[in-house]
Amino acid sequence: MAGPSIIPASALGKGGAVAPSERITMGFIGVGTQGGGHLLGGAWTYLTGGYAARKDVQVLAVCDVWRDRRESAQQRVNRHYAETYGKGNYRSCEAYVDFRNVLDRPDIDAVLIATGPNWHATAAMNAAKAGKDMYCEKPCTKN
Repeated sequence: MAGPSIIPASALGKGGAVAPSERITMGFIGVGTQGGGHLLGGAWTYLTGGYAARKDVQVLAVCDVWRDRRESAQQRVNRHYAETYGKGNYRSCEAYVDFRNVLDRPDIDAVLIATGPNWHATAAMNAAKAGKDMYCEKPCTKN
């Protein structure tokens, strides 16, 4: 038997929404000054409002060992999506302490890595093994 189906306009990329097939799902590993600036925008970043403000990106995860940074980033992303798309019309951003939990998620396409200098290589190697696209920002260090 066949019957009529109702497909929301957002699933087709109508009504100003980007279709899910045209959206990159992202996780942010490290949401301090650098990572947080890329995530939500900052005075020095080229993306007004950060990646969270892009219609072709959906931030599904943030990760930081510092609870205040992690929870603040998660709350700000979820608040932005609730204000932009309306409550219940977006997938919630989850917060993690361990970056491997972000990499284990099959629904995340890419990660932005902005950790402290001693964690960049480990996070990047694990992201590559997990098949994630990545942007890794490493501060100048002497090593």
